[in-house]
Amino acid sequence: MYEEIKKFCETCQVCLMNKLPKKFTVIPGLKPIPRNPMDKLELNFQGPYKKSLNGNTYIIVATDYLTRYVFAKPLSNSKATAIIKFLKRIFLEHGTPLIIQTNQGRNFQTNYLNFLMKMAFIILSVHRTIHNPKD
Repeated sequence: MYEEIKKFCETCQVCLMNKLPKKFTVIPGLKPIPRNPMDKLELNFQGPYKKSLNGNTYIIVATDYLTRYVFAKPLSNSKATAIIKFLKRIFLEHGTPLIIQTNQGRNFQTNYLNFLMKMAFIILSVHRTIHNPKD
């Protein structure tokens, strides 16, 4: 009798339509994917490189987490004012993201940058890497 009821429930259209969806478990190490472009930006500096003809030694890179679209600009320094000027241009053209993820760089952890992110209702997420020295 158990097998008959189980078979009936597995094939019953009403039962299938009203069945609760399976719960998804979060797997450690996987990052949630944003729903819309520009919901999350990854921000990083590259350099210092050899000085260019225009006097630039750094490259600031912002990557949209969903589409992997890259915004990049050469800079002569890595100060917070240069970061804010770069971000303002992105925000004016594409809108403000919900989250900006950075590394532990000192240039991303200034009071001025944190204040502006709070004023724009942007979460400034700092990605911390685990230090695992090899013996």
